[in-house]
Amino acid sequence: MASDKELAIYKNILENMSDGVITISLDGSLVVYNNAARQILGVEPEEGAGDLTFDELFGPHESEENEAFFDSIIKATYSINTVNNRLVDFHNVEQDRTARLSMATSFLQSGPEGERETIGVIAVFRDVTELNELQDSLSALREIEKLNDELGKRNQFIRQAFGKYMSDEVVDKLLESPEGMEMGGEVKKVTVVMTDIRGFTSLSERISPEVVLDMLNRYFEAMTEVIFKYNGTINKFIGDAIMILFGAPNEREDDAQRAVACSLEMQLAMGGVNEENRKRNLPELEMGIGINTDKVVAGNMGSTRRSEYGVIGSGVNMASRIESLTTGGQILISSSTLEEVGENVIVGASFDAPFKGFEETVQVHEIMGMGEPYNVSIPIVDDAMIPLLEPAPILYSSLEGKISAGDMNQGLITMVSNRSAVIVFQQEMENLANLKFEIEVVSKHGSMKRSFYGKVMKNYERDEGGFVVRFTAIADDIKKNLMSLALDQPPGDK
Repeated sequence: MASDKELAIYKNILENMSDGVITISLDGSLVVYNNAARQILGVEPEEGAGDLTFDELFGPHESEENEAFFDSIIKATYSINTVNNRLVDFHNVEQDRTARLSMATSFLQSGPEGERETIGVIAVFRDVTELNELQDSLSALREIEKLNDELGKRNQFIRQAFGKYMSDEVVDKLLESPEGMEMGGEVKKVTVVMTDIRGFTSLSERISPEVVLDMLNRYFEAMTEVIFKYNGTINKFIGDAIMILFGAPNEREDDAQRAVACSLEMQLAMGGVNEENRKRNLPELEMGIGINTDKVVAGNMGSTRRSEYGVIGSGVNMASRIESLTTGGQILISSSTLEEVGENVIVGASFDAPFKGFEETVQVHEIMGMGEPYNVSIPIVDDAMIPLLEPAPILYSSLEGKISAGDMNQGLITMVSNRSAVIVFQQEMENLANLKFEIEVVSKHGSMKRSFYGKVMKNYERDEGGFVVRFTAIADDIKKNLMSLALDQPPGDK
């Protein structure tokens, strides 16, 4: 990230120059008016005046004597890529004194070589009253070139440093105005997308940190490509999770539509991620996505020493809670997002979910696809249940967050599929409850107790007390062991 020293290059150059410097934005705002300029011209803003335009500060000094001074600045707005050097007088009306100036004016440009953009006008001048002769204007020209070079370096640094963590949109906003890096925020309607890899904590415990990091980076690379394709802003990576914004920093009418289409394509991109994992004998990954549209506060947050662009508000928390309801590669959206995207989506199941802090349940909707102009959908996976020859005993406990809460209870697995199982519990289970399971796994090396995780989805009418449980984190050998019980094949022979 950028250091204070590097980000202060621009200000330090101006304040330490012995020449006076004035820069004016294209809308007439007075952006820079350094100490040397104040001393040479003797014009000081009134205390507490706040931001001023060039006309507001220098208007009272507009006179026939100062015509050349104002004319030099005006001409700079019509002379692209040209530096105007002149000897002019500036008469301070209030102090009734005149200074002779060697003055150079030009368009002010920002950006790396070959990509520079005009952002305003710059005037560099020095007092030559006592010298009684014109100083070499080349000096002023070099100062302008030096300043433009430093601005280019500063902007290039910001783009390189921040561009790794956020989209070009946010970086461009930092470069466009001095306010781009100040603290503060504004209320915006934003569609927040939260992603999370299912069972990543359990998976990372079984694989070396180096392999986990490599796998995670390949996953992030694939997702980032899709996100930027849909002009989303990656707000942050949180462990294995990604927080994405549509509508901040810049709002568009189709923010929600692009967010949903992006999420669908991200799920499709998981196919390539998992194909690479299979080549490396690594487990496949499943990513859940939660989406919510709401008004939030967006802007730079933190301190002057360390800050980042972000959003805060209950709408952000809602997206995270919706994501926590997902199983496998599921996309769930709020009713507010569904209202924004309209009828252009294919909706699967809809259900009411209870959330802490909300008196009423919140309705969420599963998204399977989207029509024109995106035409993207995720395939429906056949997940047919196979009965076990005999019910298999299993232990389970409820989860609070990712921590097991309470004692282990005994249940029975009666049916199994590649993604789910039917489990008979000792008590009534809440829909969407997260559970930890322990089961005895048999292999040719013997038997041992293993753990996996799942989410209660619904009642299974054919078994009294039975519920469908969707696996959220399960190792391949455990899954193969369960399938072998259904296929009547000794697991140790696999």
